[in-house]
Amino acid sequence: MSNWQPDWKTLNAVAAAFLQSTPLAATIESVTPPGSHAATGLQLELGAIVSALGGATPTTGTLIIAVDTLTVPAETTVIAVAGVEIVARCVQVVGSGAATLNVTGAGASLQITSAEIAGSLSVALGTNAAVPFMLDSLASPQILTLDASSPDVVEVTTDSVRVADVMHAPWSQLSLQLTSAIAGVVADQPGADALALAESMLRWVSANGRALLGNRASFPGLDYNDIASMLAAASALLTATQAAASGAIYVPVLSADLYQSQVGGLLSIAQIYDSKISALQSQQGIDHEIAALATTLGNINQQAAGPLVATLQNLAGETAMLETQLTEAALQLSQVADTLKQLQTALTQAINDQFQQELVSTAVETLFTLATLYVGAAAAVLGDPEVVAGKFSAVLKAALDVTKSLIEAAKDPLTSVIAYGLDAAGQTPSDTTSSAARAGGQVLAASVASFGEAANTLWAVVGVAIANAPATIEYSPDFLAKLEAAPDLSGFTTGGVDPVTYWNAVVVQTQAAVQPHLDLPEATAYLAAVKLAATYGGAIGDLQMKLLDLYTQGISTFARLQAVYQAQAQWASLQNALAQQEQQQQAAIGLLQRGYLNVKRALVTAVGNYRAAFRYQWMQDSDIQVDVSMNYLMLAQQAQRSIDSLVKVLSGTPSGPLRPRQDFRGITYTVTRSGAELFSEVDGQGQAQWSIAAGDPALASQLGGNTAIYLDEVTFVLEGAKQSSEVELEIATSGRHESMIGTDAQRFVSQAVSMNNFYVPRTPPSFISSWKFADAAAYMMPTPYTNWTLTVKQGNWHGVTAISMTLSGKYLQNPKSGPSER
Repeated sequence: MSNWQPDWKTLNAVAAAFLQSTPLAATIESVTPPGSHAATGLQLELGAIVSALGGATPTTGTLIIAVDTLTVPAETTVIAVAGVEIVARCVQVVGSGAATLNVTGAGASLQITSAEIAGSLSVALGTNAAVPFMLDSLASPQILTLDASSPDVVEVTTDSVRVADVMHAPWSQLSLQLTSAIAGVVADQPGADALALAESMLRWVSANGRALLGNRASFPGLDYNDIASMLAAASALLTATQAAASGAIYVPVLSADLYQSQVGGLLSIAQIYDSKISALQSQQGIDHEIAALATTLGNINQQAAGPLVATLQNLAGETAMLETQLTEAALQLSQVADTLKQLQTALTQAINDQFQQELVSTAVETLFTLATLYVGAAAAVLGDPEVVAGKFSAVLKAALDVTKSLIEAAKDPLTSVIAYGLDAAGQTPSDTTSSAARAGGQVLAASVASFGEAANTLWAVVGVAIANAPATIEYSPDFLAKLEAAPDLSGFTTGGVDPVTYWNAVVVQTQAAVQPHLDLPEATAYLAAVKLAATYGGAIGDLQMKLLDLYTQGISTFARLQAVYQAQAQWASLQNALAQQEQQQQAAIGLLQRGYLNVKRALVTAVGNYRAAFRYQWMQDSDIQVDVSMNYLMLAQQAQRSIDSLVKVLSGTPSGPLRPRQDFRGITYTVTRSGAELFSEVDGQGQAQWSIAAGDPALASQLGGNTAIYLDEVTFVLEGAKQSSEVELEIATSGRHESMIGTDAQRFVSQAVSMNNFYVPRTPPSFISSWKFADAAAYMMPTPYTNWTLTVKQGNWHGVTAISMTLSGKYLQNPKSGPSER
């Protein structure tokens, strides 16, 4: 684990809003045994907690600590109580040093429920020798217990009933709520360390939430629907941390009016939260503010529901679009995989040398296995539609079984299996390296499939809940039943590896293994199929990860909608539980701050969409960004800048130091295929598929070496076959685009484009309509670096030997030296 630590002071301040505004606080006070003390929070210092107990005389009570992170001084800490119960995702010894906890009360005992002990920790009961406290596997959570009956033996268990027994206590539930809420804040921060911490937090919430739901018959009386909602939100965020490994950027279809309406609505709600929090903190007119809070929350609900529902409906359209694109890519790869199997048999049989035969056979079998796994994973993400499932699901099921066995054994990190497999995939094929590459691919594909299945299932619940919105909304959908059927995500991981990176490593090695045999026609045919497979496998890798991202955005947005709707009822409950005005004041501030945080996070997402559009358009980052630490004035300023900038971006007149952009017309590209027919028959029509790699020299050489190209018009002509009348073509892109500026290649996922190209076959051809992108919003213009599909709707495709493309559009100049200035 990294020694990096977040700004706990700031995070604790955010967490304070939750502590002040939860009915669980009153419950904890009422159920804490006399003479005992319960300390709850996000991150607490053990030294401060012990000091607050006062005195060194042992008591007969219990010290209960329920936190996300407990910081322990690297020394001996004497705790003068009879028992200590610690629930902490991480017990962090300062400086990862050594610490001893000495519990001195009569019949002393200490129990820790945790997922991580950072540093060396020992426990001594009374005058007995200190005993090391260590987790005995990778399983999480683990309960470590030491008591007076065996003061030198630590009992370690992962039994789910025991875990649920610990976590059903109100202080444990509160700590889970805090960890779940703050994980979202941490995940919004930049950097790999912040993402890793958020992931660890969410795994903790997921594992404990699953234990509670799985044993709810043993612990009645809890609000399991509320726990299920928390677990659904945590599962979505955990999935988002995995999708972050993708090297592709999702570019939503934005318009100035839609974006301005969305951001403006969020800012108006943020202003209400900000002004009401300030009024309560001013200590003036508190009676009035508290009395009016229910009305305020009702007004916020009315204003917030519309934008949130609109966001959910937009996401529904975007997910449907990506689902279609992913289905198409999976179908294409499945078809190529069938071809690969036949071609690899012919290739290996044509090679005479036994050593070379075995080497090539090993390489091509690894590629085929990975292709099969990727199709199966795509099917799982899509909800296992029969059109792409079948035999591929069987292969994925075997991979899932292997991965689950590794999780249950809890000895080897899945991250290591994936990393070892990726490293092996880049080495010369052999039985050892290929076996490792396949094993890593199994774990990666199984993990993506598991996250995808869960996210798809939860997103479907949201879809039902808002099916009749805005007229009616189901604010308490049945997440519980779906979570029980969904996989436990707490053990799965992508290991921080982009599936496209893994796929490309296998493709490159396969090509290298076959390259020496190009004198064989079987090798030429096989490599042509590999080129197609490389394109579709990469598309699956990007599309499925971006789809996971959209699913999780939708689930998180619905959680915000739930929070807004439930705020009035929460306030009524808090008013009944809190008698003193000061308590009600702090609870009111906390409740408003929780809502304000949700609005800020929604603004972060909205401005992130603008930044993605800017990145696609200009191949550099915008200097406009927001984060949840900003006050209202800063948020409003940056958000308004993003609105103004988007208008300029869409009009093609952005301000600021950007790369020069120029128009171009009439460059050409010729599509051919050696060793195979260019067209195949699909549903009675001729269809050709090809891809253009980012920076293809055939295009760059016509533009002075510049490679960042955006298309506004293309014409297509079929060459080599006689046409007797008008030719009608339908041309579609996949929605997965690449681009390159200098040597910096990037990948994007956006809306697929399908248009027609009609021409009369003359010399030169007379075009009735061209493949012309009429929208002036340049970020929507596709790059040529995508997967193309051309279908002949009318015309002769038999005997066509080439497709001539003539392209017009815009290009960015490559940087003269070093990175661009911004």
